Amino acid sequence: MKKSQGFGAIGILVAIAAILILGAVAWKAWDATKNQAAKNIHTEASKLTSNSLTNGDVTFSTPEGWSVESKDAPSMFVGSTAIPADGINAAVITPSKSVLNSYKEPFKISVSVYKDNGEQKSPREWYEKTLTTSLASDSGKTSEDKINDYDAYTFEQINDSYHEYNYVLRHNGLFVYISWRPSEAHYTPQHQIDNQVDNTVYNPEILKMIESIKIK
Repeated sequence: MKKSQGFGAIGILVAIAAILILGAVAWKAWDATKNQAAKNIHTEASKLTSNSLTNGDVTFSTPEGWSVESKDAPSMFVGSTAIPADGINAAVITPSKSVLNSYKEPFKISVSVYKDNGEQKSPREWYEKTLTTSLASDSGKTSEDKINDYDAYTFEQINDSYHEYNYVLRHNGLFVYISWRPSEAHYTPQHQIDNQVDNTVYNPEILKMIESIKIK
């Protein structure tokens, strides 16, 4: 009986050791995949492509390989009175290797240009009273620090459903609005999260893109 118990204890130790080894192997595989993804993004980011909107009044750079689709600035918010700038005034940017969002669509960054319309509003006033017609949520983080020496406003909204970044730059009668959601949840019909998409690995390159924006 004692011998049998001894073999049983050894079997348990062997099983625990096997689980630990499998866990270590799985973690190394996941870590290698993550590091490779970051390396691929860094390689893309080392080569930049120049882009322009509103007949060259607004320029910015994106990593080579990222898709930049020009289109009219959208009426993104109900009640918005923002007036799109003249010419090609918006772009939808898609990184080359991003994870599909919760709606099975490519992860996208939106860049839009709007007119000041003579109201002389600050970036925050324009975002809250003209574009979205709503004040920033208590769940968000805000800043009015300048970006590229331009008056600016940033609103980072965090809730259970998504993590969204909103940036507004103002110069020479134009507002440049940048928005993206790197993290987004998918809900079941029972209102339970069954999938969480994470594209935060692209945030550093998106912030570099914003830093590259020039407004004439």
